[in-house]
Amino acid sequence: MKVLFITEFFPSTVNIDVHGGVEARAYQIAMRMQNSAVVIASREVGKPEQQFLFGMSIFRVGLQRRYARTGEYFGRASFIISAIIKGLLIKCDVIEASSFFAWLPAFVLAYLKGCKCILVVADTVDAYAADTNVIAYLLLNWYERLCLGFKWDSIIAISDTTKIKLQQKNILGSRVNVIYCGVSLKEIGSLKVSKCEIPTVCCIARLVPYKRVQDLIEAVALLNRNRVTVRLDIIGSGEEETVLKELVLLKKLDSRIEFHSYLPKQVMVWRLLKKSHLFCLPSLVEGFGLVTIEAMAAEIPVILPDLPIHHEITRDKGVVFYRGRDCHDLAAKIETLLRNRKLYTRLKKQTRGVVKRYQWSNIFEQTNKLYECMLAN
Repeated sequence: MKVLFITEFFPSTVNIDVHGGVEARAYQIAMRMQNSAVVIASREVGKPEQQFLFGMSIFRVGLQRRYARTGEYFGRASFIISAIIKGLLIKCDVIEASSFFAWLPAFVLAYLKGCKCILVVADTVDAYAADTNVIAYLLLNWYERLCLGFKWDSIIAISDTTKIKLQQKNILGSRVNVIYCGVSLKEIGSLKVSKCEIPTVCCIARLVPYKRVQDLIEAVALLNRNRVTVRLDIIGSGEEETVLKELVLLKKLDSRIEFHSYLPKQVMVWRLLKKSHLFCLPSLVEGFGLVTIEAMAAEIPVILPDLPIHHEITRDKGVVFYRGRDCHDLAAKIETLLRNRKLYTRLKKQTRGVVKRYQWSNIFEQTNKLYECMLAN
């Protein structure tokens, strides 16, 4: 069985230089297929146009460009067209549309080549594109409706929460298979690092409006103002970075809050994570929340907004919830966990049970079984 993965962005090294959970999932599944996997991605600056990695053949096509969450319309259009042209030359049995702008070229290719096609949905446009301008939002909604209307052989949603959103868009639940994302449990667990001397909260997120990183900065400001000493490590980059750094300076927190832009090695992220005492993802939009599970793999209690997706993924273990957008409630929850050692220890122990069900090896087996069932039918 030969599987063609089409994804907008894809890592170029064994260091897993990914930009987010969608890209991490595509890499982890394709990597385990080795010689049976071919990948088409966009031609990202600094990455080779063609390479072999863990037996995978990787082709990067379209106009050369940098990673971007929004915009890059000409670059994305060239990726869609170039992916179709390149895909016609590749022999495969199954085509997986692994990311949003891969949906259209993947289905077109499957139709032209007579292959099975599978759609992967992390979340819907209503959720993660609400902060874009009106024209972009309307175009993205049109593109989503168009692609969801295609006759896919199967659809993967990365959570039950995402599946429900698809059903609200008139996608039959029977067509949707829920297969979660995973975590590199052994690799994270094997890292040996010392905790920071000052109590530290870690946040891993793209610095974009809906991630609400400003709420966490405000919470840290409140804590330090009330003489609760706490540090914050922010790992990520994005269009809000300058605004957030200005907020830190305004609050006179530059000695307490440190920004770590895009880190080229995944292990660098995990090391910073393991040095921390708490993890917080203040985002109001998540299709899964891979970094939450990575924090739990590092045996760190997590603090999350009270959203259905977070209850689903954590099963209310190893976590404390706060009212989203409420920096005062967030500050109170951080202080409680830092002061209440009994609660902290109990939540830390619970994290081990949560992450067991999210190992990449199990996720791959579920996905591969779905591929095989599609071919058999």
